[in-house]
Amino acid sequence: TVLGGGLAILTGLTRTVGVSMVVAVGLVWLLRKRYRRVLVWGALAALLVGGWLLWTVVAPDQFAERSYTAAAGRVLDRPRATMVAQLIERSRRMVSTYLLHSVPSALHVPTIPGTAIDNLVSVSIIVTLLLAGLWALRRRPLLLSYLLFYGAVLWAWPFKMTRFMVPLAPVLLLVMVVGLTALT
Repeated sequence: TVLGGGLAILTGLTRTVGVSMVVAVGLVWLLRKRYRRVLVWGALAALLVGGWLLWTVVAPDQFAERSYTAAAGRVLDRPRATMVAQLIERSRRMVSTYLLHSVPSALHVPTIPGTAIDNLVSVSIIVTLLLAGLWALRRRPLLLSYLLFYGAVLWAWPFKMTRFMVPLAPVLLLVMVVGLTALT
């Protein structure tokens, strides 16, 4: 528990997207009714990770392309109707960028520019194996929570880059292998 909780906190301090692991661990412990553990560990996580995130908000130099908080602040300053339209557009871009390009690239699946049919077949295989793997792992709330919150961070982040999928590639490969095993 101490090692797992500590490593989850370190993920939040290493990369901002690591907050998804902090939230996932806290959620799993809540689901398992480990309330004292969540309170103690949550206070420590809030102090360390929350303090780090607070610093990124108040830091003197803000670069929107490199800071999650600066980018989020830029989005939240817009009128509500614009935000809704932007979130819809962001969802479309996320599916296009990550599903059709970044996931195959992170998994080193060969994609050939200009051959949409071949790429669609490889993406279909990836999605099928991922869905089968997620179904087979449905009783593993930490993994599912982590993937859910990681996806939420990617969805909220306005810049879509393939490098954001690289840390997730081993997890996706594991889910695909579990999916292939479940299907066979």
